[in-house]
Amino acid sequence: MRAWPILAILVLGVGCSEDPPEPPRPRATVAQATTIATTTPAVAPEGSDRRPFPIGRDVVIDGGWSLEVSRSASILRDTVQGRPSKPSAALVVAVDLEMSFLGPGGGFAMEALDDLRAVGPSRRLYPYYRGHCADDDLLWQLESILTGGRVAGQVCFIVDSSDADELVMFLDASPDRDDRTFFSLR
Repeated sequence: MRAWPILAILVLGVGCSEDPPEPPRPRATVAQATTIATTTPAVAPEGSDRRPFPIGRDVVIDGGWSLEVSRSASILRDTVQGRPSKPSAALVVAVDLEMSFLGPGGGFAMEALDDLRAVGPSRRLYPYYRGHCADDDLLWQLESILTGGRVAGQVCFIVDSSDADELVMFLDASPDRDDRTFFSLR
């Protein structure tokens, strides 16, 4: 009994169109276009580890000071008696600095250099020791400098011999230790 209504629908063609259904159209697949962008290498900012400030450039640093590496660093073979000892494969690098006090009142040069370090290709950080590497001239470290005053002196690093030729010096006086200013030593 139930088959009769279905048979009637099929015979009468209720719900069917007179035209036969169209076969599905073939779809073309198109590859998505790829854009190749040419980029120019970004130039590192001056004062970064890849582009340190050159020798002779006077750079304003924190604390009201400016700092300049006054000449190429000297590589010495031995430390002076009374200075930190070094392993036999290490060298002493002497760096001549000039500093100017630009802030109000007065200040001590060595306070501005508390976070001074050097780094070479090995990425090892080297702290400095104060004073001339060859002479004992500590006067510049102890003297209070007034606004507009200029002082010169030397800091020394005991470094691995493999780092000595490509050493750069940096200063980071920011609280987060993420704002380093780099200076070329060669």
